Amino acid sequence: LKWAQFQAGFKYESGEIGGHPNMKKAVQYYMLSAEQNHPPGLLNLARLYSDGVPGVIKRSTMKAMGYLQKAADLGNFHAQVNIARMLYHFEHFGLDADYPKAVKYATLASHYATVTDKTAAAEANSILGFLFLDGNHELYSSVNLATHYLGLAVKNGTAAFHGLTAFKYCDAL
Repeated sequence: LKWAQFQAGFKYESGEIGGHPNMKKAVQYYMLSAEQNHPPGLLNLARLYSDGVPGVIKRSTMKAMGYLQKAADLGNFHAQVNIARMLYHFEHFGLDADYPKAVKYATLASHYATVTDKTAAAEANSILGFLFLDGNHELYSSVNLATHYLGLAVKNGTAAFHGLTAFKYCDAL
């Protein structure tokens, strides 16, 4: 049932049902899916709250983070990497810095995503590399860890972020 509800939400959002996007219906069905702890429903609600939907959902980073947290706790590596990204770029999202939590979720995502989603694994490894290279006040700087994770990111990544990751990787050497 939760998968069917998620699919209905997706089809309303894309306009596949009704001929045009119906975000109110999409949110309604994503909510039904999320209430049953369905990670795809939780992820889509997180995305919608992160961006906001005019006239339907007011932008709320805290609600987005709550839905991501539920999906991450269920082992969803997409949610884990999204939490890590939001905590690494905390200023952009209006969050407080929490580098240890960013490391935790990036590490989990790196581990679980490596088998099934090289892009998500590469992003998680890239975040880990940047965190250890920067050596933020809550983490110690480690060129060894930074080069390890940035090397994994380059190995598993896509061309979209190879340039920046390779630059940071070479800079760390």
